[in-house]
Amino acid sequence: MKRVDMFVDLSTYQAMGLSCLEAMASGVAVVGPVNGGLSEIVIHEESGLLVDTLDEEQCTQACLRLIDDLDLRQRLRAAGIERTAGFFPEKPALALMQTLFSEDAEVEVNP
Repeated sequence: MKRVDMFVDLSTYQAMGLSCLEAMASGVAVVGPVNGGLSEIVIHEESGLLVDTLDEEQCTQACLRLIDDLDLRQRLRAAGIERTAGFFPEKPALALMQTLFSEDAEVEVNP
């Protein structure tokens, strides 16, 4: 990931957004689907770009913006690194284990 300037995930639905999370943590600007869990990680226009992946024109325009706008790309890269600092692998692993293995599956995990 450290060798690329942008990461584009045009899935129709991204359940967890782990690929984009990894890219952001590596300092890569991301474009990803607005539908699904990625919107809990990426703040549109602040730490990445979220698009309706069923809209080809919107996807193309978001990618072209990142290619053409160095300032935007650098701002999103820096914000992405900062944003991902609060997401560590133990948190979702703990939540999954508690959900699967506890009698009362109530889990409280704060970002």
